[in-house]
Amino acid sequence: MIRSTLLLLWTLAFVSTWAAGPWGDLYLRLAKQEQGVGESSGRYLQWVDQVASTCGKPQVGALPEKLQCLRKLVYTGIPLTFDSTAIVDTRYLLPDHLLDAHQGSCLPTAFLVLMVSERMGITAQPVSLPGHVYVKFPQGINWEPNRAGWNYTDQEYRTKYNLDASHGRLAKILSPTEFEGMFQFERGNIYRLRNMGLQALAAYDVAEPLWQDARIAGNRALVLDQQGKHGEALHIVDSLWDWGARDEELVWNRSVLMLRAGRSAQEVAKVLVDAQNRWVDSPRIRELLQRLQAAGR
Repeated sequence: MIRSTLLLLWTLAFVSTWAAGPWGDLYLRLAKQEQGVGESSGRYLQWVDQVASTCGKPQVGALPEKLQCLRKLVYTGIPLTFDSTAIVDTRYLLPDHLLDAHQGSCLPTAFLVLMVSERMGITAQPVSLPGHVYVKFPQGINWEPNRAGWNYTDQEYRTKYNLDASHGRLAKILSPTEFEGMFQFERGNIYRLRNMGLQALAAYDVAEPLWQDARIAGNRALVLDQQGKHGEALHIVDSLWDWGARDEELVWNRSVLMLRAGRSAQEVAKVLVDAQNRWVDSPRIRELLQRLQAAGR
């Protein structure tokens, strides 16, 4: 008992004196909100310092060599593997959880890389993609969290994620504030998938002023739909549509919500045909359209 108390006091003292930059500050604030700043935070910050000290030494070499050192300590030293199903609780979005779970998704992994890079004095920026985030470094180097820090080129990302500004599929460099908005958005998504509607809506309320992304409002509509408020949910999605938002997920969600709100199969089919001809297409959109057209015959 005495040992545990002393360890906790030491941890709190260490954390309180840990000099943080923007990414470190963000982590400490989010950790305090999610789980409180305790032993796991202290161990994680110590790990960040150790890795930064090892890979940030001048004799390690230039930026590519420093990042190779960082890759090794993250993906072999932890060791860390990608698992999109590993985020089952909101606290698992924090990077400190990676040290214990040894697996995680793109967001906490990118967060970890941003913090260590900041500690090493290296400029690093998160880049959001549709449903993904990676880290951009100087010299045209990109860090792909889900592939052991592999360096995809910008063109490879454009091709892989079908980036097209006219369809709302963008790559955007995020500030720490916007990254926090993405974090809160993902918190809301976890609550939504766990049918915790009030908590999801509260998280989206926090996210919206931080990160201007139409997906927040779109997922808010999905929560309202879960609550049986189909008309209110459809109104949000229609507003996004009128505003000019265009992507595959919005087309799909709008079609499903139209059906749940009592719109006819013919009317929804017309929306899908219009979307296919002018904006986006996908296998699930084609499948839904075929079913609606069959139902309307």
